[in-house]
Amino acid sequence: MMLALALATGAVALLALLLLRGRGGVWAKLHVPWEPGLPLVGNYGRVLLQTAAIQNIYRDIYRKHPDKPFVGIYKFRKPALLVRDPDLAKNILTRDFSSFHDNALDVDSKLDPLLALNPFFLRGEQWKRTRAQLVPAFSSGRLRQLLQPIHDVTRELISYVRAESPAALPDGLDVKELAAKFTTEVVSSVAFGVRANSFRDPDAEIRRMGRRIMQADAWNNFLFTISFFLPTLRGLLRVSFMPKEVDRFFRKLVGEAVRHREETGVERNDFLQLLLGLKQKAQEQGDEYGNEEITAHAITFFSDGFETSSVALSFLLHDLAGSAAAQRRLREELGRLPADDHEAVLRMPFLDACLMESLRLHPPAGFLEKRCTSAYALALPGGGTAQLPAGVDVVLPVLAWHSDPALFPDPHAFRPERFLEEGGAGPRGAFVPFGDGPRQCIGMRFAQMQVKMGAAALVRAFELRRTPRSPADPVQQDPKNFLAAALGGLWLHFEPVDAAAA
Repeated sequence: MMLALALATGAVALLALLLLRGRGGVWAKLHVPWEPGLPLVGNYGRVLLQTAAIQNIYRDIYRKHPDKPFVGIYKFRKPALLVRDPDLAKNILTRDFSSFHDNALDVDSKLDPLLALNPFFLRGEQWKRTRAQLVPAFSSGRLRQLLQPIHDVTRELISYVRAESPAALPDGLDVKELAAKFTTEVVSSVAFGVRANSFRDPDAEIRRMGRRIMQADAWNNFLFTISFFLPTLRGLLRVSFMPKEVDRFFRKLVGEAVRHREETGVERNDFLQLLLGLKQKAQEQGDEYGNEEITAHAITFFSDGFETSSVALSFLLHDLAGSAAAQRRLREELGRLPADDHEAVLRMPFLDACLMESLRLHPPAGFLEKRCTSAYALALPGGGTAQLPAGVDVVLPVLAWHSDPALFPDPHAFRPERFLEEGGAGPRGAFVPFGDGPRQCIGMRFAQMQVKMGAAALVRAFELRRTPRSPADPVQQDPKNFLAAALGGLWLHFEPVDAAAA
């Protein structure tokens, strides 16, 4: 019995080795260095087991090949090229964009019809046309009009923290949830012209829908993996990433709002009004842009605006709580500004440096993935070139660059001053928390605006302090979350500034 088991085990191991060597042959044929993986799962075994986040797997591979400009890997059975050289990545995102104009994640339009209309997933001319339609929503003039609505929400934020923080000791407040309440309230106001009531009602419906979209648990992580990396299995299982409840909720919310405005002629200065303008223009020109597109783009604004911004805000607060000097300097500089000069807050160099440094330490999206859309010549380390075939995905390991001591000295230290120094943002292409080039995050300036205003309001009013439940630095990534997330959460106490000084 034992002999049979040993022989069977040996046979399986030999078969796995042969299969593995076969997989490596694809990269060997191109003379590209590659990272060994496992049959069927490639380099994604730990993703499937949910023992490591994807960005951490890419970081680990990056560190294993310190002298290589790129490394061949396998996303399950699909070959992909992990680019180590930030300068090459910069070219891919900018100069050579025409060869990489699509993002690599796939969405099934039949299973996820609204998600498939998200500009992030659109390709070619459809992406180009949609982005051009949505760019005006983030113009300087429109963003300036959002300052007061965001400020109004910061006042609610301060009131909520004053009421809740004392009772939350010794653990402190869950800062990720606090930040999500704030960004949900902001985005609901400026996108739909409605109040989410996130601070008053812990089960507010819009906040609950936000949790359903981005909930960090084993099932959501499985859905993410299946939906975006295993399209064949996704089709067989008929798995959608967007929960049906969320789909129905936003269709109803947006449909009723559109109907009300069209019937009454009411106009508001919000994102929905811009989309209604696009619909009217499309009707006049005979183009297609109806309620389906309006709902899809409204969900895009909501999910992108509340989730990634809440990640950025929560980590910024965590980092400031760990640096008394940075917090003190920021509070002193804020104290020299008029309380109602919101634009001056956004222009503060040190506040900007604090945010950039926190984004370096904890980029909300720890990797970018592009698809090669036309054959691309790669300069090989040993000389000569290789043609990267169209259809191969290219991985840009953002977290790996941001935490590389060769690019950012003392990479795990929160040192905002580096972004005030010449060359502090690292070598060309090394700092890309929002991406780069034509497909750089369209809502980047809006995200920075709400994060800066939320952080500034809290630092003015409170001394941010870590608690026994706060994670130690460097923060460990939760493997069940595909965005930056602290294992065990982020927890802080907020001591009123007047009480802290007493």
